[in-house]
Amino acid sequence: MARDFLLAETILNRGGTTQVPEKVMEALGLKPKPGERSKLLWTPAGDEVIVTKGTPQSDWRKTMLRKNGTAAIPRHIQKALTLRNSSHSEEKLIWIRRGNQIVIRKRGAEPSSI
Repeated sequence: MARDFLLAETILNRGGTTQVPEKVMEALGLKPKPGERSKLLWTPAGDEVIVTKGTPQSDWRKTMLRKNGTAAIPRHIQKALTLRNSSHSEEKLIWIRRGNQIVIRKRGAEPSSI
């Protein structure tokens, strides 16, 4: 069984975006290049989401990584993680490295084994 390593914790912003941690960008090989936009592919897996580097041909489950290091979290992923995009409560996401995968989990969704 692969060990989990906590990479970072981020907050879901009101617009449904979050900062993509530097360690995650390094692990996925996302390097900003002039004239090229990186994409993230979000795949639900139970109460977690697996994030991978997308290709230019990636389907509708992908989002662009912005120059400022943020990315929108697609609505179907927000629903899968039961995230509420409101100004009343602050939703926190934890980014975990499990083997060669990057996994996102809602903070407090289950007892952390880290």
